[in-house]
Amino acid sequence: MKLTIERKWKKAEYVIGRLYIDGMFICNTLEPTDRGLENKALPNKMTSPEWQTAEKEARKVKRLHVPGTTAIPTGLYTIGQNISKKFRGRRLYLRNVPGFDGIMIHEGNTPRDTAGCILVGENTQRGRVNNSKAWLETVNKMVMTALNNLETVVVRISG
Repeated sequence: MKLTIERKWKKAEYVIGRLYIDGMFICNTLEPTDRGLENKALPNKMTSPEWQTAEKEARKVKRLHVPGTTAIPTGLYTIGQNISKKFRGRRLYLRNVPGFDGIMIHEGNTPRDTAGCILVGENTQRGRVNNSKAWLETVNKMVMTALNNLETVVVRISG
């Protein structure tokens, strides 16, 4: 399964995007500020020269950003599921994001709710997503079904 997040509307405090699953538009996304970070490493190729470059960039990113206020680098990531203590249940996690830890796809409405993660919902108001819990349920159902069927799930973030 392939998820695609196209970052479309970049503002000073947030980015609104579009989430596609296997080419079909599902809903909007909300992330913190896009600072132009890029990851060219491929998932599961952690010994590649691209990954070594991504790790060097990650160290620079960690020095420059305040956690929770910077969107993750564009690039390709695998998705897995794990238990979130904060949300008290299973959540979708992006794996091996250089310079970032604990990046989830979860519910929330405003840039303050992202904590660096990706929120899903409807962008019907400037700077926020609405109906987030309903859209998260839709996304989770689709992605977790694929994961439970032992499919590899990846997300490409562009823009």
